[in-house]
Amino acid sequence: MGKYLRRFFVVAFAILGLILIFNSQTNTTEAATDYQTNDLLSGMSIAQKDYGTASDVNLTLDWKVPANTQLQNGDTWTVDFPDTLKVTKDGERISIYDSDNNVIGTAVLNKSSNSMTVTFNENVENKTDFAGEINIGTGVQPGKDAVVGNNDVTIGNFTDNMTLVSSDADFSKKGVIGKDANGNAIITWTILVNRNSENFPNLTVKDFIDPSSGQTYVDGTVNVYEAYWSSPGYYKKGQLLSNGDYNLQETSGSGFTLNGLSNNQFYAVTFQTKINNPADAENGTKFKNHADFTWGGGTSGETNSGVADGSVTGNSNSGSGNGNEILGSVILTKTSADENNTPLAGAVYDLYQEGSDTPIKSGLTTNGAGQINVGELAKGNYYFKEVTPPTGYTLNTAQIPFTISGTTTDAVHVFTTNEPVKDDEDNNEDNNTEEPNTGEGNDKDDNNEDVIVDPENPSSNNDEEIEGEAGLITNPFKPGQSSSDSDSKASDSNTALPQTGTDSGIITSIIGLFVLTNLIYFKRRNV
Repeated sequence: MGKYLRRFFVVAFAILGLILIFNSQTNTTEAATDYQTNDLLSGMSIAQKDYGTASDVNLTLDWKVPANTQLQNGDTWTVDFPDTLKVTKDGERISIYDSDNNVIGTAVLNKSSNSMTVTFNENVENKTDFAGEINIGTGVQPGKDAVVGNNDVTIGNFTDNMTLVSSDADFSKKGVIGKDANGNAIITWTILVNRNSENFPNLTVKDFIDPSSGQTYVDGTVNVYEAYWSSPGYYKKGQLLSNGDYNLQETSGSGFTLNGLSNNQFYAVTFQTKINNPADAENGTKFKNHADFTWGGGTSGETNSGVADGSVTGNSNSGSGNGNEILGSVILTKTSADENNTPLAGAVYDLYQEGSDTPIKSGLTTNGAGQINVGELAKGNYYFKEVTPPTGYTLNTAQIPFTISGTTTDAVHVFTTNEPVKDDEDNNEDNNTEEPNTGEGNDKDDNNEDVIVDPENPSSNNDEEIEGEAGLITNPFKPGQSSSDSDSKASDSNTALPQTGTDSGIITSIIGLFVLTNLIYFKRRNV
């Protein structure tokens, strides 16, 4: 073999050996692993079970790395939230610390995908058996599939219960911290006015900023929208009104007075305040705002009033408000259970509030029309219980529930019946009558069924009708019935997840070294 040809092969084999060694080093680091919800999730829980539809949900996610699995720098874990929850703070970051106060990863909320993604860093490497929890206090709220009442919330293999409660407030307010087009720290306040679309003539809204609150009213930022409830507890803004549709008087840098609104329209009013010290938008300072409402004062001369208070910090938003409480009434109608539906006088009832065994009213007796009329009832759940039946009729032991919504003076109507007492001859005939044995059960409940009628929707007997933050609740409760949290637990997975890294690089390195060693040997031999 020629001298130059031998040199060529020596150089070629040397380059090949270096390439093999380089590949052996780079192959020992594989691409990051993307873990999904159930890969690391070991539990979840929801604290404080009762929430408003616009409240932040206090969510805790427990996580644990399966045995024989080692996290690597760049590994991610994505947790998908169900439609009963929704991410409201896109990009919210949550740092995850180990016991030595080192950041081992960062969780980020994603609004578009309704999920949370954790990215682990180099501090997780060379360690095993990672476990911990992530507490989400702000940035997640009830989602589009959540309803007023009990909701099962399932994340991965784990389920907990969340209860949405309604609000009957006629007015409420909340604030959101952000920035304007010039980068100034601002608060956008939203006032929900006449949420229940009541008849509020001469309605006036006043909102003036306390000079000591750290805010300044921004002139010209008031917008008035017609609003409506898209589903229980969830509203949407409708048409933006023009300036000619209402009267607005602004006090520069201080606040405004708004009137000239329709009597029974639900409105969303928005405006902005500037945060005087921009640092306060990030350091947990709490900002407050107060609004006053008056209506009435027409020919009757009676003026009503309400208030709404809101507060907001850099990390959470909250708001509440109440109008004047409206007392309600109920009318019970008693008839015979036969085809004549005869009004029955002389039936005696006691009235109870839900959860109490002590009557709030006793000795209520049906009149000649078979009716009992009880007024001045505060918002809440109640039930009638018959004490003495009408003469000639059997006692009806069934409770008669109803709900006072606290938003209307219209009476709630409930209906009940009684069976006549059978005479001895009828009883003997019944006892002597033989029924063929068909093999089917012939048991019959002796209690009479009661029909509950909502005054605002008489056709929806016994149907649930619940409104969220709009306030109206007219579904009769069922005394004695309770709902429990649905807590299901799944066992930790014992299946090891794919291990990052590989030992194939060691073999490749040995081959590369072998090639170089042989090249050096043969070259020296030929010299």
